[in-house]
Amino acid sequence: MKNFVTKDLSLKVVALGLAVLLWLSLSGEEYLEQALSIPVQYYGTPADLEYTSELVQTVDVHIRSSRNIKISESNIAAVVDLRDAKPGRKIIPLTADAIRLPSGVQVLKVTPPRLTVDLERTARKTVPVHPDIQGVPAEGFEVTKVTVQPPTVNIEGPSSKVERVNGSVTETVNVSGYSSDYSAVVNVTLEDSFVRLERPAQVEVRVQIRERRFPQVIENIPVQPTNTQYSAVVSPREIDVTARVPKSLAGKRQPILLSAHVDLTGLEPRRLPYQVEPQVVVAPEVADQVTIVSKWPQTVSVRIQVAKR
Repeated sequence: MKNFVTKDLSLKVVALGLAVLLWLSLSGEEYLEQALSIPVQYYGTPADLEYTSELVQTVDVHIRSSRNIKISESNIAAVVDLRDAKPGRKIIPLTADAIRLPSGVQVLKVTPPRLTVDLERTARKTVPVHPDIQGVPAEGFEVTKVTVQPPTVNIEGPSSKVERVNGSVTETVNVSGYSSDYSAVVNVTLEDSFVRLERPAQVEVRVQIRERRFPQVIENIPVQPTNTQYSAVVSPREIDVTARVPKSLAGKRQPILLSAHVDLTGLEPRRLPYQVEPQVVVAPEVADQVTIVSKWPQTVSVRIQVAKR
């Protein structure tokens, strides 16, 4: 027994000393527990899938580590693997294994303990572009027509959200104070943040501005029969038309502004008269200034006679 104790005594003393130093070193090391808000990193989302709700961007973790370990957002994060995701709702447990950590750091708790991700197939479609026109033209003038070129854009996003999109909208085009036509090249946007343009788009918005128009009754416009080889008698022979006319044209003789006719294509002579709706035509030189509101009467009686014209 004595030999066992004394044999290699010096080596045993050294080993004991090292053990004591190691124990003192470990027992004297200080550990720190802390709560942190860390980023969530999503990766591997399949190219044909789309998120349909806002993703959680941060989670809270309670960790334990030595004081000499430095913790920052660059070396700690919650990692969510979506490589095997399918359409629908996916619930991802946030265990300690899902937290990327420096060596020597222990995860005690993660809040929330799980994340929910909703995914749908990507859908695409073409929608019209709606111009956003604001402002009031110069006194005595008004906007009479607005066109957009190109008139449509292509969009893409989650299928259920794309289905609900009826159109896109332009940046605001302000026509305040203008007394003549105006155009602007503007960007196109979408109201739903989950739906996007296939590619950034700009369109040209053209605004037609004309002298403000006022209702005017233009009386006694003759109705002429057209497209017939027979003699036709129209009753009444004249109609009255209400039109929106700019002040500069108000009071002009009606032949300068309007004409009326009945199209008798395909109508053959018969004993009873036909009831035909007269067509009112605006003179080409003022076609962009005059708008037809109504006519009276709505129809006229046309008697087609056998005797040729």
